[in-house]
Amino acid sequence: MRIFTISRKNRRRLAGSSLVVTLDNTGDGACGSVSVASGPNEFQRLESYQSLQSIGMMYTAITRYLGMKPIEDEYKVMGLAPYARSAQAERVYEILRAHLHLSPDGLDIVNRTGLWEDAYVQRFQRELAGFRFDNVAAGVQRLI
Repeated sequence: MRIFTISRKNRRRLAGSSLVVTLDNTGDGACGSVSVASGPNEFQRLESYQSLQSIGMMYTAITRYLGMKPIEDEYKVMGLAPYARSAQAERVYEILRAHLHLSPDGLDIVNRTGLWEDAYVQRFQRELAGFRFDNVAAGVQRLI
């Protein structure tokens, strides 16, 4: 989990409370948080999300599945998305949505399959076989 510091310059700009939302791959067993900064030295974490719920981990797994370097080439996946055919990308999106989605209230990320890292990639090899790389990129981009 990242440690947040508020610079002196920014402290003056915080007249009231600020909502702080983080989402990333993983670190220290967490992939995201929701906090409130309500004063110069007041920072309260409201919620923390386990790494198993990581949208970044899914994106990294797709990067690996597509044969690119994880934690480095995710921008390439993002860049491929606009070249997809919408009908095929929609099918990929529906497949991926079965893995990771938002809770009914929209405040939690739910990993329905419980998959992680290599297990994601292995599952994608079965479920996404036959889809072009740009359609896979667009499907995951839409999901995220």
